[in-house]
This record gives sequence, C-alpha cells and structure tokens, in this order.
Amino acid sequence: MDLSHWIARHAEFTPDKPALHFEGDSLSYRELHRRIGGAATLLATKHGVGPGDRAAFLGAHVPDPFVLLFSAARVGPLVLPLNWRPAAAGPSHIARE
Repeated sequence: MDLSHWIARHAEFTPDKPALHFEGDSLSYRELHRRIGGAATLLATKHGVGPGDRAAFLGAHVPDPFVLLFSAARVGPLVLPLNWRPAAAGPSHIARE
C-alpha cells in the first residue's frame, strides 16, 4: 500500500466529492484518481521511471504537482517540486554574523 491508496479509497467511497479546489474550480476524487493512474502509467511505461529514480516538477501553482506526488507514490521515484519563481539573487534572505 502506498500514499495513492488514500486517493483510491476516497474515489471509491466519495467519487464526486471535491478533492482539490483551484481558482474557482474543483477536481473530484474520481478525476484525481484517474489522473494519478494515467500519470503513473506514463512515468513507468513511456519514461521508464521506477523505484530509486528522481522526478521533478517545474511549473506554476496548479493541481499537477499533487498528481505527480501521488503517481510517484505508485511508481516509486523520489519527487522534487521546483519553484518556477526562485527568490531574487543576493544575500538579503541569508543571516550574516
């Protein structure tokens, strides 16, 4: 059993209940479960991703990182979400002695 099992259980018992809300829209547990399954299949078959590999997500703040996180739980890679808007260069956020 992996982390994606949690979504599968919700999709089984409350398929139409909103799982995610984003910009005035929502994604049901059924649709989230479907997307996770599709992404897991793509990761494993098309891209050859498996346990011990690394998968990164670089993108805007959208529901897709959640899909990647749960699909990676099925397939086995380590997930690294990347921020597409990195902090400005410079030491302004680093404490100095």
